[in-house]
Amino acid sequence: MTAAKLTVTAGVLFILTGSLHAIGLPWVTGLAASAPHDLMVVIPTLWLAITAAMVVLGLMVVLIGLKPAPYGRALVALTGLFPLANAILLIVGAGNSPPVYIFSAVALATFAAAWRHPAA
Repeated sequence: MTAAKLTVTAGVLFILTGSLHAIGLPWVTGLAASAPHDLMVVIPTLWLAITAAMVVLGLMVVLIGLKPAPYGRALVALTGLFPLANAILLIVGAGNSPPVYIFSAVALATFAAAWRHPAA
C-alpha cells in the first residue's frame, strides 16, 4: 500500500471511530442522568468533544494523505498520539474493553502511515 493510501486510510479510521463514538452519546447521557447536576451537563459535552476531535483530526490526516504537506510525517505521527492516549486512559480507568482495541488500531494505523509518509 502506498504511503498516501495508508495515510488516507488512517484518516478514514479516525472519522469512523469518531462517528462510532457519537453513537454512544445516548448511553452516556443516560448514565450521566444519575450523576450530580454539574457532571450531568459536562459529561455529554466532553463525549461530543472527543467525537469532534476524532473527526477533525481524521480530516486533517486525510488531507495530508491527499496533498502531502511540509512536516506531514510529524503531523500524522502527532495525530496518532490522541487515540493512543485514549486507549491508555481507557485501560487505566475502565480496564480492557473493545474501545481500547479500536483506539489502539487507529493509533497503530496512524503511526504506520507516519512511518511510510515521505519526509519533509
